Amino acid sequence: MADKAERDYNILIRYVEQKILDGAYSLGDRLPPERELSAILHISRTAVREGIRILEVIGVVYSLQGSGNYIANYYDQTLTQIVTMMFALEKMSDEELREYRYAIEQQALTLAIPRITERDRLKLRRCLKDLESGADTAARTDSDKLLHRTIVEASGNRLVIANYHALNSILARQIGSLRARIEGRSPEETASLNRAHRDLVEAVCAGSAGAARQALDAHFVFVMNDVDT
Repeated sequence: MADKAERDYNILIRYVEQKILDGAYSLGDRLPPERELSAILHISRTAVREGIRILEVIGVVYSLQGSGNYIANYYDQTLTQIVTMMFALEKMSDEELREYRYAIEQQALTLAIPRITERDRLKLRRCLKDLESGADTAARTDSDKLLHRTIVEASGNRLVIANYHALNSILARQIGSLRARIEGRSPEETASLNRAHRDLVEAVCAGSAGAARQALDAHFVFVMNDVDT
């Protein structure tokens, strides 16, 4: 009986998935009532409710008491949560995470250059100013993270952004540790790291893709070569 119920709620899940793929359901659309779905799919209302509950958990559907079930519009948050958990469960090596971060930021940079807005430019310049004048390592680390996040979000690609946010939730402590180690080693290294950020911001704001990639590469020299990151 349990196997039958499992098969039945999967019928509901596949039905909603196909409707979305076909364009029949869009964000905010109301699903048919449970009784109607039960009749359409020839499954019990219990199976319909279980399928809808699972779709709620994964962020595809949300329910309003007394109103019905609707196609959700918070995929980005759900995707970030799922990817974050997958990164953690897979126990990826530091090297894999660094390489993946580099790949994401390179792609985001390519997309952001032609899409950058004046608001993004102002935010980047403010991040750079805060990075260079931060009172302590923690404050400078926060500005560092925000600077990179601003470039990624300027890409306008939700998959790139969601993957970056998920990755950063795993790397949050490591990024702070990296800056602390660099600042603790020598003023010259700290100046070089800050220069890479300044070159990156100036190139992105000027719309110079080649110079931006060079600056990002210069930044990742520090990331890739830091054995404890």
